[in-house]
Amino acid sequence: MKKESVLLALLSVFSVVCIQCSLKTPQESSPPFDSSDVLQATAIKWYNGHKAAVSITYDIGLGTGSHPFTQSMIDSAIQEVIRRDLRMDFEMVTDYYFLNPERRIWLDIIKDELMPNGIHVFGHGHKHINHDQVGYDWAFESFSLCYSLMQQWDLNPKVYAYPQSAGHKAETQQANRDAGFIAARGGVFDRNAFYICTDAVREPENWYYLPSVPVAANERPDYVRSHSEIVEILDNAIDRGSWVILMYHMIGLPNGWGYYPFEEFIEDLESIIERDFWCGNFDDVTVYIKERNAFSVNLSEISDAEQNNKYWISFTDSLDNLIYNHPLTVELSFNPDRQVEQVHFSPPINSKGVYAVTDGKLRLNVLPDERKYQMELRGRRNE
Repeated sequence: MKKESVLLALLSVFSVVCIQCSLKTPQESSPPFDSSDVLQATAIKWYNGHKAAVSITYDIGLGTGSHPFTQSMIDSAIQEVIRRDLRMDFEMVTDYYFLNPERRIWLDIIKDELMPNGIHVFGHGHKHINHDQVGYDWAFESFSLCYSLMQQWDLNPKVYAYPQSAGHKAETQQANRDAGFIAARGGVFDRNAFYICTDAVREPENWYYLPSVPVAANERPDYVRSHSEIVEILDNAIDRGSWVILMYHMIGLPNGWGYYPFEEFIEDLESIIERDFWCGNFDDVTVYIKERNAFSVNLSEISDAEQNNKYWISFTDSLDNLIYNHPLTVELSFNPDRQVEQVHFSPPINSKGVYAVTDGKLRLNVLPDERKYQMELRGRRNE
């Protein structure tokens, strides 16, 4: 009987403790952290907040011309682009260099001199052929060899352009994707189709047949043939907040297919400068859009921070950082109740540790590479 009394007493105590624990646990648990109470983060549509984007692509191979005048005109176009701090891209048909060792000096020129100055190359196949006519297997072999050689030559392969714009077939596009390219372009003649990501549209209709503007003064009448037509396209792109890809052939080379006057090309460059464009390389704009669409921010409180004004923040897109490595323009909008006037980042972002906040907002360029920063908010509330 005595043992039963002791057992009942222990059970009563245990029950009380359990009840108290069950009642106490919700009271002691920390409420989930609501990052929207601190800030909201938005990836801006175009880099540096420009109204629209334009890519200048030139379907000609560097160092592949049979006459010195050809390369001299290419060099002149490059210098005009660099002098204006614009960007331009050239084709890379890898067979031209693979089979001709004397041309391989151009691989070092591209890598060491041109790419650091905003002149990139895009894949154009191992051979300059119509890939729609050869079937998936041959197309994949050409795309893969082009991609792997560009990698071997440190030319940073990401995007592609179909020779003859022949990438209409689904199997051709799939072969290009399977080879490793993240986007490809072809030419279109419907002028309403020139504009990519218009207005609120965030994703191209087809990453593996991006429309480009065919420019040539002496070809079919449905080509864009003059500077005045380019201006109309640029103005429409600004109005629609879109991206346009210009596709030139034979700038200043009247005997070549797709000739376009050099003087009008210069006028095109000036018109781009006069408008609120991000002139970005074909690969960089592609990367930016994909990063932007996958962007998010991770924010957490630093537990020992005084006045709850210190946080860990990371900018992320969960994409491969070796490929997706272009800075995003991000706007941080702070809760007005926090009266934030300055933000301190450690480590610094773009060599800058302190950013001013204007009207509750801060805009900065940052790689969405999951790196963690300590962020301290300073303002009247913290004084």
